[in-house]
Amino acid sequence: MSDSGRVSLQFKGKGASLRMIFTMLQESSDSVPRITEGSCRFTISDMDIKLDTATLNHDILLPMLQKMFKGIIQRKIESEIERTLSNFLQTLADKLTVTLKSMNRKFGPPTLETAKQVLKSSPMAQVFDKRREKIE
Repeated sequence: MSDSGRVSLQFKGKGASLRMIFTMLQESSDSVPRITEGSCRFTISDMDIKLDTATLNHDILLPMLQKMFKGIIQRKIESEIERTLSNFLQTLADKLTVTLKSMNRKFGPPTLETAKQVLKSSPMAQVFDKRREKIE
């Protein structure tokens, strides 16, 4: 059986939460710290799936199946978002490490202010600023 149609997803309750984590490592031989790992955790508190029955061929069967598979669908959405964002965070971590090396200076334990400066000076942040200027 196959079908196509419109589906609306609504995050209810507490909505969704996203947690991103970076791990920084600086050994005695390193001139700057390296970001060794980036990961994220995405959870949906409660999700409602609404099928537009007017666009479906199986307007009775699919809503019944949707109730049975709601948990599986929710977990698949969570895992795909986590996978995609974790890959992005790893790319971002690599770019931040390169930026730190290009700054070519030692610094002590990371502080929030230091992290802000590094992020603002990264090539990705400059692209974001240019896009934001165009929008404004």
